[in-house]
Amino acid sequence: QGKSGTFNNALTMALSTKTEGYVSGYEILDEDIERGNYYIIMMAEVNASKLLNDVNFYLNVLGQPVFTVTSDNKSKSAWITDELERLGFSINDGKTKATHAFSLKQSQREIEDHKGSKGIETALTVTLKDNHTGDILFTVINEPIKTRIYVKPVSRAKQVSEHVAYKHMQSKLGIEVIQSLAKNAEKGVIYQIVLKNAKRTDVDIFKHVLNNGTSGSVESWNWDKNGKVMTLNYRFSGPLSEAFDQSLQEIYGTFKTEGKGRRPHMKKVDKRTAYFDIVRS
Repeated sequence: QGKSGTFNNALTMALSTKTEGYVSGYEILDEDIERGNYYIIMMAEVNASKLLNDVNFYLNVLGQPVFTVTSDNKSKSAWITDELERLGFSINDGKTKATHAFSLKQSQREIEDHKGSKGIETALTVTLKDNHTGDILFTVINEPIKTRIYVKPVSRAKQVSEHVAYKHMQSKLGIEVIQSLAKNAEKGVIYQIVLKNAKRTDVDIFKHVLNNGTSGSVESWNWDKNGKVMTLNYRFSGPLSEAFDQSLQEIYGTFKTEGKGRRPHMKKVDKRTAYFDIVRS
């Protein structure tokens, strides 16, 4: 709890689905039924290192997104915002660029049961999009059949059906957001590393260090002959700055011994791209 801060609820959801992976063995010390409740006391061996690694991974994943919310039902935009803020996420305030976009679609239709009674059914669809890649990370749909309400007047049926639909969606939304963000992060993001005035030997050094000194890998590269600019397409699970926390000193050290009088000068790193000038020592 002390480590997770505002993401306590989100981490609880994320880690509760993986509990078996942390427990390497256990011994049941006592079990009984008391006042209608079954209880069990056990001593468990927990892989603390794996647990903390996953906590740190999720904190990285959860701390990066900034969301925008659009909705067919404007009064319900605040509902998604409240759910995201409850989990600890940031909502776009106009000062920072949104990384992800939520879209909520709602529709209601009249239905009739076998006795001829008329009612209302509510359908909800929530999608989450990665604004950078355009990928849809998930689509969550409620079960409209569970929202069928047969009461009078119709306005009351619409209100109750809508309430039931959102209550059902609420039980699914949090874990879907967390798991989809984590799954996408585990796959890794393609970042660009731009080397100005680069030679093939410079690229070889960057590839070697990044492939062996980080948990990511260089998947491809592009060469602009006119500007002597080499762009590496580098896949990494986490922020790009974290990759250079792992590798920058080794890049500089390798250039000292193998750079043949050349060295990299880092100009800047933003969320998606790192820029280097290759200069003479």
